[in-house]
Amino acid sequence: MNDTFNNLTLLYVEDEINIQNNLTESLTIIFKNVYSVENAELALEIYKTKHIDIILSDIGLPGMSGIDFVKIIRKDNKTIPIILLTAYTHILLTAYTQTDILLEAIKLKLVSYLTKPITLDSLLKTLLDAKNEISNSNIFEINNNNIKYNIDKKILLKDDEDLYITASE
Repeated sequence: MNDTFNNLTLLYVEDEINIQNNLTESLTIIFKNVYSVENAELALEIYKTKHIDIILSDIGLPGMSGIDFVKIIRKDNKTIPIILLTAYTHILLTAYTQTDILLEAIKLKLVSYLTKPITLDSLLKTLLDAKNEISNSNIFEINNNNIKYNIDKKILLKDDEDLYITASE
């Protein structure tokens, strides 16, 4: 499992400090970098200044909600995998109903929407889904001659055929 995420960076937004500390401790074992913050404003600062591969965010945040945070991200980046977390109590404390939140979240192209308390198994499965989204979208064109490089698989393609090159090339 460690090799699966060891080249990725995660942005984790959680206002409940005990939950944040416990999960961050686990996530730092498997991710290259984990930026862990307690509100959406700090998360936006990190997002704008660091390379982030996956976002994991609570919905019920102080100040800006997780939904509003994701809306801002989606204006800039339509493909970054985002996972939203919620606790039933957060839903009761907001003006939204659970259905309203789910309908709004659907529009944001999320990897998943998990309800707290989350299990490690469900989180890891969801993170693997996020990793697969990255893998499926990580083909970038190098030039205009139909040459592409898949960052995740480290494969160079020309006209959609593998070009075999050495590691130093």
